[in-house]
Amino acid sequence: MREVPAYRTRVPWPTPGVLRHRLGLDLRRAVVGAALISALIGCVQLLGYPVFFASWASSATLLLTSPQAPTARPHRVGLSHLVTALIGLACHSVMPNTFWAIGLAVGLSIGLCMLADIIHPPAAANAAFAFVTAASPIVFLMVALLGALGLAAFALASDRWGSSAQEPVNA
Repeated sequence: MREVPAYRTRVPWPTPGVLRHRLGLDLRRAVVGAALISALIGCVQLLGYPVFFASWASSATLLLTSPQAPTARPHRVGLSHLVTALIGLACHSVMPNTFWAIGLAVGLSIGLCMLADIIHPPAAANAAFAFVTAASPIVFLMVALLGALGLAAFALASDRWGSSAQEPVNA
């Protein structure tokens, strides 16, 4: 008798109770995530620098869809956004505004975040944003810090929210 590969085995369909639980939890996370991103983008638009929304929206998506992923840990989310912004500013201060300098800044920020074990992939875009915004370094860092703190707080809340929610048994 042949052994059936794991990818061919049938997974039982979740019961209505499990589906309702998952839908309710996902719906709450989505509403809170949308509110967070809206608030962050609103604050940044008031300052006139909405370029950060791309990395923040990507981070929120990762936090909503994979809250238990290693790259979605709160310290990685916050520190990675801040460190990549700092690296982008440092590179922009010593390099010309060219495609290769932007690529080097993004690559360097990814490498240093991996080395420090704080990698959060959406944050790598912050290094490129340092080259394309007209913000002063202080304003740029303040906006990056605002997003880093907001996203880290959301990651922490999402982590605690997800770990405390007991999923019903699929009977």
